[in-house]
Amino acid sequence: MTVHSVLSKHLKVLEDARYIELRKGTVATRTRTWAGLTKEGRVAFKGHIAVLRTLAASADAL
Repeated sequence: MTVHSVLSKHLKVLEDARYIELRKGTVATRTRTWAGLTKEGRVAFKGHIAVLRTLAASADAL
């Protein structure tokens, strides 16, 4: 389980890096936060996945 304050801090770091955009609203009297990837975030995520695939492929070669 992720503690709300920890998740909030992670989202803030990603927002500051311009990897995500945050949108806040209310649903049935409860505050909700929606996060979406920006163009920069999508590029960074694809790069991260490419590195993970390389690492996984090299592990298979062991």
